Amino acid sequence: MEYEFDRVSRERKNDMQAARRAGTSARATDPGVFPEDRLDAVAEELDDRPRKTLRYRKSGEAMLELNDSVRSEPTDRPEDD
Repeated sequence: MEYEFDRVSRERKNDMQAARRAGTSARATDPGVFPEDRLDAVAEELDDRPRKTLRYRKSGEAMLELNDSVRSEPTDRPEDD
């Protein structure tokens, strides 16, 4: 069974190898030559990585924790009568 992450990683590695053979870097590659769903998959892979600045949590995990902490804080507003 192949996971989506493995497939995307393998395709990304193949793209980088093709760029090296062509004498360009992967950064110099025009993203317009790739299908949009492929670019979305790569962007999702990069966005879903743990970040050192978030204490090695993924951004989604940090947002959920922040959301939970905001909901649990008492409000200073008086209740409506």
